Amino acid sequence: MNKLNKQAGFTLIELVIVIVILGILAVTAAPKFVNMTADADKSAIVGLKGGIQSAMQIIYARSALDGQESEAGKESSSVKTEYGYPSADAPGILAAMEISASTGLTGDWVYVIDADDATIMTIAPSSKFGSTAPTTTALVQASLCYVTYTESTATVRATAVVTCPST
Repeated sequence: MNKLNKQAGFTLIELVIVIVILGILAVTAAPKFVNMTADADKSAIVGLKGGIQSAMQIIYARSALDGQESEAGKESSSVKTEYGYPSADAPGILAAMEISASTGLTGDWVYVIDADDATIMTIAPSSKFGSTAPTTTALVQASLCYVTYTESTATVRATAVVTCPST
């Protein structure tokens, strides 16, 4: 008696169909994973903006209590202020957020004060620049996702604006 050798396995057609289905899934899922870095950068920038706005409001409240909300070049709670809001420099907004070179700004973020307008500070994630820190506002803005802090004037209050490419 001859026993038939029965082999179990997949046919070539079945394997091709599975490969096609996996290819379709990969094509639809890959862009979502690739874009995660951009989403993380944007979320970090939005979080930084929230921190800046909180610091602005706390310092303004303190300035109002001290009666300095309508004065330029004052100091409130060891923070340099312009019309009640932190100035756009290290003794201003960075001090208000309790950020210094020793507590992480240089590790996670880079900032540049605008050479043409000293009332504007631009901040971006340092991961976009490698070991060379940017020296101009244009270089920081080249990171594509950044926050711009503009100190207040006699007629306009301070602002923090996030700029990121639309996704």
